[in-house]
Formats: sequence, C-alpha cells, structure tokens
Amino acid sequence: MATRAEDQQLVERVADDLGVKDHAFMTSRDSVERVVPCFGWHPWFSHQLYDDTQPPNPEERSTKFKQNHYRTVLVPKPDDLDFLDALPDPRPLSEVLGHIMDCLKKYPLALVGEIGLDKSFRLPEAWAPDVAVARDPSLTPGGRDGRRLSPYRVSMEHQKIILKAQLHLAGQMGRAVSVHGVQAHGVVVEVLQESWKGYEKTLPERMSMKKVVILSMRKRAAAERRKRQEIKSQSHFPREYACIHIQVHRNR
Repeated sequence: MATRAEDQQLVERVADDLGVKDHAFMTSRDSVERVVPCFGWHPWFSHQLYDDTQPPNPEERSTKFKQNHYRTVLVPKPDDLDFLDALPDPRPLSEVLGHIMDCLKKYPLALVGEIGLDKSFRLPEAWAPDVAVARDPSLTPGGRDGRRLSPYRVSMEHQKIILKAQLHLAGQMGRAVSVHGVQAHGVVVEVLQESWKGYEKTLPERMSMKKVVILSMRKRAAAERRKRQEIKSQSHFPREYACIHIQVHRNR
C-alpha cells in the first residue's frame, strides 16, 4: 500500500512480481501468495502537495512559494526557516493524481489507498546531523526514522482537499478505497457523505418499513444465489466490488 512519493514505485515493483493480475487469480490454485496493490497519498504526507486547481503562481518553484505553502497548510504557522527549508519541495496535486490514475490503469484490480484524515499526527523535526548519520539505509526514505516530533500538524481543511480529490478519482475509476481515520471519524464520514451525495438510494413513497425489509431480504437472498451460481460456473469472482475500510487508531 503506497503512502508517499518514496514508496509508490516500490508498490509497483511488488505488484509486477506478486500482484493479482485479474479475477481468475482469486480462485486459482497458484501456490504463490499474491497481493492486491493500493496507490494513494497518506494524510501524514498531504502537506507535501499543493492544490494546483487554483490559478497558477508565477513563483511556483521558488523558495518563497515553498515557505508560503507550508505556512498555509501547517498549524500552528511555522516561522522556523530551518524547519521550512528542510521540508521537501511541494508537489502539484494534479501530478500525483495523474500518477495514481496511471497505476490504476496498469493494475486493473488495484485500490486507492492509503488515504484519509488524521488530527493527531505531527510532523517530525528536521534531520539532526547525528540522527541522519545513524539512519538505517535499508528503510524506505521519507519516514520519521527516530526523529523527534515537531508541534506542527497538517490543517484539516488541506487534508480534506487531498482526500476528496483521491475519492473523486476512485469514483471515476470504479475502485475501492482504504481510508485512514484518526481522531477525525466524524469528519471522515462527512467527507464520504459529500462524495456520494446525489447517488443515495431513495425509498418509494408510502412504502411501509416492513415491506422495505422484506423486499431487501428477498433481493439479498436472490443476489447471494446468483453469486454462488456464478462462482460455481466460472473461475472468477463477480466483476466489481465497492468497499471502504476505515482504520481506527488509538492515541499513541
């Protein structure tokens, strides 16, 4: 499951070697364990993206633009220039979405994830010389790697922009998502409700709840029968599934 810039290609490599290629793999007797890849941008790294759907900034690649971006998306607003300079140059959101879309096209069963919202996460401090030297080179770059935590968090408004964009892409591509939620469960539900607004199923007027329950049970039973028949007669699962996985974490 991808989370940031440094591990997107790692997930691709694993998917190339061990990824589930199509539905037939789900029921095959292949002795090799397989994985379903996920591509997305985790909320812990959402500050590294800027919303380029707004009018272009002539100073987009300048140091001033970088500092202004992080002062806008981080709370409290950081004034430590050394901390700001140590952060990576922000990436345009459209570029990241384009890469995720390319991966979803390349891997037809891939999910979008891990995406979400996190109110408790704090950015690590800038690398100290002694910590940088002691860093384990076998670990994927971009993580905390023993650094102390700073007081800065990614604003919830910015996290929501990044999450909504990835949910929209998942909807376009018809893919399931893996959603991370920490101390933001209500906000996660609100964002999901906004995403499916207009697609809700409405009940016919004057239909009693008893009739609704009976019809629902009958439809579910019929659907289960069709599913079992398809599995028996074919070597793959039904064509599409939609699911949302919300991870609930306690304070660390």
